[in-house]
Amino acid sequence: MTEPQLLRAAGMALFPERSWKADMGIALDVGARRVRYWANGGESVPPGIWDDILALLERKRIVVRAATDEISRLIIARATESED
Repeated sequence: MTEPQLLRAAGMALFPERSWKADMGIALDVGARRVRYWANGGESVPPGIWDDILALLERKRIVVRAATDEISRLIIARATESED
């Protein structure tokens, strides 16, 4: 996967709206124009920015995992209730 493809994949995972570049720019405290430039392969994403993107993805992973666990518990509880 190329760096622009990886940036797009991360951006779409974090900000699934059409404006993911603008939203990512806000989250990273850089302009949307800079994110578009990176996404178009204009220059490499700086290592510190990749660190920030990784941190954003990790936080999202934790939130998604917590929601997944809660929904799983709810499904199991309802299945158990219906068996009684």
